[in-house]
Amino acid sequence: MLLAVGLSFVAIFGALAWLRREGLSIRFAIEGVGITALAAGLAVFGFFPPSPILLLVILYLVTMRVRLLTDLARLLRNTVAPARLLALYNLALRLGPDAASRVIVLIDRGATLLRAGRPEEAVAALEEALARRPVKFFNPRYEAVCRYNLGLAYQRLGEAGRAASELSQVIELFPGSMYAQMAQRALHPHPPEGGRPAEEEPTTKDSP
Repeated sequence: MLLAVGLSFVAIFGALAWLRREGLSIRFAIEGVGITALAAGLAVFGFFPPSPILLLVILYLVTMRVRLLTDLARLLRNTVAPARLLALYNLALRLGPDAASRVIVLIDRGATLLRAGRPEEAVAALEEALARRPVKFFNPRYEAVCRYNLGLAYQRLGEAGRAASELSQVIELFPGSMYAQMAQRALHPHPPEGGRPAEEEPTTKDSP
């Protein structure tokens, strides 16, 4: 029973990651199968209760540890100072994220650094995210959010050319989307009367 439950967990969450265009995580699969095998082995000798619910809880907390910390940081975004949220992102990066999770954490961390008034560090985090993003099976919304924040960071550093390049790529990458609209407003920060100003930089919470 434990083997069936654990392997089903790995298969279902692996399929969800595929549907989100994050690819298949070898780290996630190894951790999930390893925990399941260990629990099943311990259960045979009476060292682990034959409880599928307990196994699911352990699997979720261990394999989703990085995403859970990232979600917690997003939840606290409007109530905790950006500088304090950075500790959660730094911890998430130390907990062994897989490739897709590392990119997502870096994007959110970059946006938080930008909100904290540290554009130089934001550029470093966001450029690292772009460099590390998987070539295949990577949700373009993540890239759009990353390039939008990178464009804002360049603007705040006075690098107008680089800012325009990143914001233009957002528009080309996701034409007609909210990201493209925000990039357009950032490129033209003085709309006509009645228009809307550029919005605050988003994080990857806008992605599925």
